[in-house]
Amino acid sequence: MGDRVFAAQSLPTSMSRILTAEEFVTLVLAKIKLKANPDFVLESSIIDQRFEAAYNWLSSRVDKLDVAPNFTFRCDPLYGVTSTFRDALLSLRERRMIQPDSPRRAYRISLSTQLADGLMKDGVLGSADLDELVSEVFPQAASGSAS
Repeated sequence: MGDRVFAAQSLPTSMSRILTAEEFVTLVLAKIKLKANPDFVLESSIIDQRFEAAYNWLSSRVDKLDVAPNFTFRCDPLYGVTSTFRDALLSLRERRMIQPDSPRRAYRISLSTQLADGLMKDGVLGSADLDELVSEVFPQAASGSAS
């Protein structure tokens, strides 16, 4: 057998970064933690719609942000948002990044400011982009009001 020469295939110089549902929710909550007042909560009655809107915001900017989400958040009119979102929320709850606020039927963001800052530095989405998302989709957090 003779020697074979294989030509190196050129790879794209820039590949989109994969963004998981859990990472997306974590980054959004971290940005909210940094922007909102300490009493801010995510109301259970509207959290599904807010994260569907956040997903729509992300979907409209995937090329600009150079990310490839490997999930969807679509509200089912009968059951609410997809199990993908609920699984991400449950994971954050298990890691104690959010805690239920039963009297208010809401979730309180319990991750530390230091962790939130670290996530802004290391996250797939930039801090300025997350500022824009939070301002558009979570205006109460962006304004510093309680819910």
